[in-house]
Amino acid sequence: MDKKIDKKSYYFLVSQLPWLQYGEPAPYTPQEFLEQCECALTKNDFEILQYCTMDMSVLDEAVHTESHLVNTWIARERTLRYSLTQLRSIKLKRGRHDDHMDVPHDSPRAEAVANAAFAMNNPLKAELMMDKSRWETVDALLGGELFTVNVIFAHMIKLILMQRRVLFKEEEGQAEFDALYASIAQEANKLLQY
Repeated sequence: MDKKIDKKSYYFLVSQLPWLQYGEPAPYTPQEFLEQCECALTKNDFEILQYCTMDMSVLDEAVHTESHLVNTWIARERTLRYSLTQLRSIKLKRGRHDDHMDVPHDSPRAEAVANAAFAMNNPLKAELMMDKSRWETVDALLGGELFTVNVIFAHMIKLILMQRRVLFKEEEGQAEFDALYASIAQEANKLLQY
C-alpha cells in the first residue's frame, strides 16, 4: 500500500533545512538528505528527486517532470555537458557532431558558460566557474518559492555542488591536467612523425 503524504508536510521539512551557501562545506551528504526525504515526500516527488543530479547516465534518460526547476536543470546540464563535449571534439579535430540530440540547445546561457569554461587555461577554475553558474541558475529558477517541493529539489542540487567542491584540490588537479596534457602532446607528436 502506498504511503499517504500530505504535501503540507513539506512545510515542516523545508523549514528544517539549513541555509546553504556557495563555497561552504555541506552540513550533510546528498545521500543523507535523500534518506531523509524518502519518508517525507510523495512517491512521485521522491522519484523526481533522482533527477536532481549531475550524473549524465540519469539525466540522459530523464523524462519530463511536473517540476519546472527540475526540467530546466536537466535541459541546462545536458546543454552544458554536450556543448563542452562538442568544443573538445572540435579542438581535438575529431569533427563536429551535427546530430541535434548530441548538442541540445535548450539553454543558451549554458552554451555561453561552456564556451567560457572551455576558454580557461586552468581546469579547476573552469569547473568552479561552471559550478557557481549552476548554483546561481538554481537560485534563479527557485525565485521566491518558499515551502514547495522545488525548494527540496534545489537543496539536493546544492548539496551535490557543495560535495563536489570539497573533492577539488587545485594542486592535484593541475598536476593531473599537466600529466594528461603531456601524454596527449606526446601521442600527437608520434602521430605527426609517421
